[in-house]
Amino acid sequence: STQSNMGNRCRLFQHCKVEGRSEANMDWSELLSVYRQKCQDFQIEPNRSFVRYLEDSQASEGDNLSILLPGNEKLNFKNRLEDLDVIVIVSAVESWSSRLTHIDFSHNKIGGPAAQALSMLIKDADNLRDINLQGNEIDGDGCRSLAQGLLKRSVVRLNVSGNPIGTAGGMAIAELLQHNEHLLHLDLANTELGQDAVIAIAGVLHTTNSTLQSLNLENPRLNSLQEETVYHIARMLRVNRGLQHLYLGKNKIRDYGMRTLAENLIDNRTLKTLDLRANEVTMVGAEILARYLKNEACFLQVLNLSSNGLADAGAVALASAVAVNRSLAHLDLAQNNINRRGLESLADGLQNNSTLQSIRLFGNHFDEESSRAFHDLFSGRFRYFHWITDFQPYVVDGHTFVAKIHETDKILV
Repeated sequence: STQSNMGNRCRLFQHCKVEGRSEANMDWSELLSVYRQKCQDFQIEPNRSFVRYLEDSQASEGDNLSILLPGNEKLNFKNRLEDLDVIVIVSAVESWSSRLTHIDFSHNKIGGPAAQALSMLIKDADNLRDINLQGNEIDGDGCRSLAQGLLKRSVVRLNVSGNPIGTAGGMAIAELLQHNEHLLHLDLANTELGQDAVIAIAGVLHTTNSTLQSLNLENPRLNSLQEETVYHIARMLRVNRGLQHLYLGKNKIRDYGMRTLAENLIDNRTLKTLDLRANEVTMVGAEILARYLKNEACFLQVLNLSSNGLADAGAVALASAVAVNRSLAHLDLAQNNINRRGLESLADGLQNNSTLQSIRLFGNHFDEESSRAFHDLFSGRFRYFHWITDFQPYVVDGHTFVAKIHETDKILV
C-alpha cells in the first residue's frame, strides 16, 4: 500500500545519513548539492521554494537554517509538500540540524511518515524553537512521533492545528507537557480532540506543568452536554500560574460552565486572554461573567464572547461591568443578537471606561438610535483616545448608521 511504501522510505531515510559531516558549519552550496542528490535518489523534483531559499542563503552567508515552506504561499500553492518531499528535505538537512531554528510546513499534504521523519530530525535540533504544521493530515500516530521527538527539546512554539490527531494525539501531547518545560505556545485548534484528551491536558496543567503560556483548544470533539471538560479546565485555572492566553472557542460552553469558569477565575492572577467565541453562553452566563469582571480580582485583558447568545439582557449586564472594570483592553461582543437597549447600555458603560483600547460589536442589530449613541461617543469623549473597532458610525442626510470596517482594523482618533 501507499502508506506501507512511505513507511519503508521513511525507514530508508534513517540509513541515508551524509557521511563525515557532524555538527558542520553552515555550507549552503554543499547543502544545496546534497538536497539535489537526495531528490535524484528518491526520484522526485526538487522543491523550487526550498532551492531558492538555499540559493539566497548562499548569497547572504547566513548561519541559521529555517525551513519555511507553507503550502498556501504562491510558489507552493499548486505544488504542496507530501510525505516524501518532507522525508527528502529532512534527509538532506539532518547533518546541519544544530543550525535549524524554524520549521514551517503548514497547509501542505503531509501525514504520519513525514511526522516520523521530523521526529528523528528534531531529536538532534538543539536550537529549534518554532514548528508550524497547521493544516496537514497528521494523525494520532504521527503526533505521538512528534511528541516523542520533542520530549527533551527546547522548542517554544508548536502548532498542529487543523490536523486530525484525535484523542490519541492529544494524549501524547499531554504526556509531552508533563515532561517538557520549554514549550510556551501550543495550538491544538480543530484537531478532533476527544473529551479524554482535553481533560488529560487540563490535568497536566493543573498538577505538573506551570510553564505553558498559551493554549488553543478551539473546536474539540465533545459529544457530552455535561460540560465535564469545562469543569477540569476551570479547576486548572484556579491553581495554574503560568497560562496567560486560553482559547476555548466552540467548546459547547453553556451558562453553567460559565459559572464554573468565573468562580475559579477569581483565584487566578495570570490569565490575560480568555477566548469564548462561538459557544452557547446566554444572558445568564453574561450576568455571571459581569460579576467577575466587576471584581478587583479580575486581571483579564482580552475577552472574546463573539457569536454567543447574549442578547440585550447580557449586554446590559456586561455594560455595567465595563463601566467599572479597569483591566480589560480588548472586548469582542460581535454577532450576539444585541438590539438597541443592549447597544445603548454598552455605549453608556464605555463613557466611564478608561482602559479599553478596542471593541468589536458589528453583527448586532444597530438601529438609528444605537448608531447615534456610538457616533456621539466616538465624536465626543473618545476623540482623544486611540481606539480600534470593527465598525464606524457615520451620518448621511441627518440619519446615523454604522458600517463594517473590512480587512484591517480602524484606529479612531
